[in-house]
Amino acid sequence: MKYDPWVESGLAHLEPSDDPTFFDIRNPTYEFADPVMDQLLTLKSAAKFLALTPRALRIMSYEAKIPVYRLGRQTRFKLRDCVTLIDDFMENA
Repeated sequence: MKYDPWVESGLAHLEPSDDPTFFDIRNPTYEFADPVMDQLLTLKSAAKFLALTPRALRIMSYEAKIPVYRLGRQTRFKLRDCVTLIDDFMENA
């Protein structure tokens, strides 16, 4: 008999349901993240990408217009958030 960790764990009786919070590990349907878009940028490089000054980007982050990721004392921005900011600006312009 083939070893099945799903059966051994005692979770074999669980079946997918209409519950949106249920995640079936045997049949994952989630999308994998894009590693390029999740790249972290420094304040200086994000400001250059957005054609802003670092001070202007810092003010936008304080006003919660763009998400900020802090690694200790370092401030980082995701490339995805920068692209979203540009898209939102273009839609409202």
